[in-house]
Amino acid sequence: MAESEAPTEPIDPVVVMVIDDDPNANLLIGDLLAEPDRELVFAASGTEALRLLRKTTPAAILLDVNLGDMTGFELAGLVRANPRLATTPILFVTGYAFNDDAMSAGYDLGAVDYLSKPVVPQILQSKVNVFCTLAQQLKQIERQRDRLRAIEQQLSEANANLQLLAATDPLTSLMNRRQLMNSLAAVRAHQQRSGRHHGVAVIDLDGFKTINDTLGHAAGDEVLVLAAGRLRGIARPYDLVARLGGDEFCVVVQEIQDDEDLASMGERIHGALAADYQLSDGRFVAAPGSVGLALHLASHNVTIDQILAAADRAMYEAKKAGSGLVISGAEESGEGRQS
Repeated sequence: MAESEAPTEPIDPVVVMVIDDDPNANLLIGDLLAEPDRELVFAASGTEALRLLRKTTPAAILLDVNLGDMTGFELAGLVRANPRLATTPILFVTGYAFNDDAMSAGYDLGAVDYLSKPVVPQILQSKVNVFCTLAQQLKQIERQRDRLRAIEQQLSEANANLQLLAATDPLTSLMNRRQLMNSLAAVRAHQQRSGRHHGVAVIDLDGFKTINDTLGHAAGDEVLVLAAGRLRGIARPYDLVARLGGDEFCVVVQEIQDDEDLASMGERIHGALAADYQLSDGRFVAAPGSVGLALHLASHNVTIDQILAAADRAMYEAKKAGSGLVISGAEESGEGRQS
């Protein structure tokens, strides 16, 4: 095959059903319609045809009017009652002397044409070829639709993964700073509707630089992952945990009553980070957290940046004082108290 030629897909054979109680007619029609991409299915009665039609959808049905157990008109009505076969072309091929009323009845039942016996081979072949070609085209369209659906699903999954990557810190799998800011806007909107307060904890790992300098960045990364796991473990389902960057983390504590609730969560955070970390090589390292807390009252009109800045100042006060935990005072002034 030349390089410029695209590979062709195998063509599934289409089914043509011939319903006639005359075996000689079946042999003749079978010879006329035989093609490599076509499967001929024969039925000698209406009952046999209905049984075969339970598991196949023909491209066309060639139907005699005179059948042993029912008329072709009766069978056509039963075929049309099946939604799967509602649009299947039916050609009456018969020696029956039909008049205008009979033809009209057949058309009302969904017949697309009448062919008289003995059939003219070229006319029969031409008509059946058209319906088989249409059936193949419909199959190709369905395959293309399936491919498009698969591509759409892949694009949807890729887009979801991209959104996740854009919102997630790749090392710790916590939300990143950008996603935190977006989430805080939603938290603030909920707070204004519910009247409930929330607080922000900013955490910095003490001694983290020393771990990087003495043990290497791989060890530092392990500590960050372990610290993230501890913070995730103590957060409630509706709290938010994020990595702000470097060795700095943030926990948004939602649905709290006052600064005592916030202080309680701050103590849990401080306690969770106090224990040494065991690295994958068996060594233990210490990286306790300095925690700064800021309460955001529902009635206070401060910005997201201001509440984060208040918690950040409290964290640096805790680090400077060596106290481990500081809760900021009034949001507007940034005053703090140690705990």
